Amino acid sequence: MKPTRAFVTGGGGFLGRTLVPLLKEKGYEVDAPSSRDCDLTLEGSLGSFSRPYDLIFHVAAWTQAGDFCLKHPGDQWLINQKINTHILNWWHQKQSQAKAVLLGTSCSYDPGLPLVEDNYLKGEPIPSLYTYAMTKRMLWVGAQSLDKQYGLK
Repeated sequence: MKPTRAFVTGGGGFLGRTLVPLLKEKGYEVDAPSSRDCDLTLEGSLGSFSRPYDLIFHVAAWTQAGDFCLKHPGDQWLINQKINTHILNWWHQKQSQAKAVLLGTSCSYDPGLPLVEDNYLKGEPIPSLYTYAMTKRMLWVGAQSLDKQYGLK
């Protein structure tokens, strides 16, 4: 039986550094470029990753802890929307056989609502994390749209 092939965005980032070893430990064959290896803000940056994948884990994002989101809301919107659009387009155009696992964030939830999936797009995220939260919500809307039109999962 062939190993499951996985692609992980942000392989050198906070989440990727934890996810990649776990996948390899489970026997997955993993490609996980870091931002130094693959600038996801550039259209076509994923062109060299042409072998078929079974799973795509999109964990890359342009963010940091602290008051980063308050200081960079415009850049955060533009950069994360580019990253997310390029990943979704690559999935649709070149990797439609793969199941995509797209990481959201708990900060996308309205703090007055329970943290359940049905509430992900309801209400308003907290103001200090609003832009980042909305880029994650838009990622989810993009995935739903590709599923609706093209049957991507």
